[in-house]
Amino acid sequence: VLEYLYRKNADIALIQETHLKQGDVARFQNKHYKLLASSSAPNKTKGVCILLKRKFYLTTTYSTSDENGRLALVTGSILNHKLIFISVYCPNEPDRDFFTYIANTLLEYNDYSIVLGSDFNAVVNPIFDKSHPDAVVNLSSSLLNTLIKDLNLIDLWRMQNFDIRDYTFFSNRHKTFSRIDYVFVSPSLVSGDTSISIQPILISDHSALLCSVDLPNLKNRAPRWRFNTSLLTNSTFLSLLKLQLKDFLDINANEDINPQVLWETTKCFIRGFSISFSSMLAKTKRAQVSNLENQVESLQNLQKLSRSDDQSTLLASLKEEYDAITLSKAEFILHRTRQKYY
Repeated sequence: VLEYLYRKNADIALIQETHLKQGDVARFQNKHYKLLASSSAPNKTKGVCILLKRKFYLTTTYSTSDENGRLALVTGSILNHKLIFISVYCPNEPDRDFFTYIANTLLEYNDYSIVLGSDFNAVVNPIFDKSHPDAVVNLSSSLLNTLIKDLNLIDLWRMQNFDIRDYTFFSNRHKTFSRIDYVFVSPSLVSGDTSISIQPILISDHSALLCSVDLPNLKNRAPRWRFNTSLLTNSTFLSLLKLQLKDFLDINANEDINPQVLWETTKCFIRGFSISFSSMLAKTKRAQVSNLENQVESLQNLQKLSRSDDQSTLLASLKEEYDAITLSKAEFILHRTRQKYY
């Protein structure tokens, strides 16, 4: 999950269904992201959390959560713009008290701009948000629409895709698609540069939503370079380095050069070559992952129109390939973390 967020350049993540006990939620932290707030259920069901990229300039002022793995909340500011982020995982069955709890909680922050990321287990519009439309508005949908109205929130994806059908969840049990995952925001956060997209279903049984609003970009300090030791197991890297290092020394290693100067310039050469090769590898891997995501998205779009067993088999195969790549990346990140702290 953390590698996925970093690759998607997410600054803040509102996550539902973590399925971790409270003592284990620290797993959602690494050198790129820190945990701001979380809520877990005692039996590892449910679970929500809010993550922040460590280099993102958000001044946090307060955080809270419920005790049932349903709600986590953080307040803060960016350049004096007061914001409240809330991650919500709603019960499967209609729960009027829970919707009232959300509304009462957020109404206390009437001078804040709201960003609400949620799995509401309900659709806003039963006709547009289901692959099998239903003309009847059930209680869950009614409660959700009342919440949106009372808090004056905007369904960002629907605002930008007024008459388009797309979905965030596929029910294997009912063989139906639905849009039950949302990012709701205050009108103050909507501008011409605001965007949101539904991602392919890859790392869970729900689609991720990627959203951006027009906030100032802040410059970050350049990180300290460390040699990528995994390159030592890459035969192509070793072969090319030997050839180019030989050429470098043939040109520069002569009796007129100070040995210390030669050593320093050799280290610079190796560093430059390593960075260049690592960049090439990363670019290739990103292209491979992007291609897999596009294939998965295309297949899932076909399934939304007409589902077949062949498509499901191919989709499962592509997801396995995707998982293998992301697992390799996670192992590399863990290795670098050990290098840094041990």
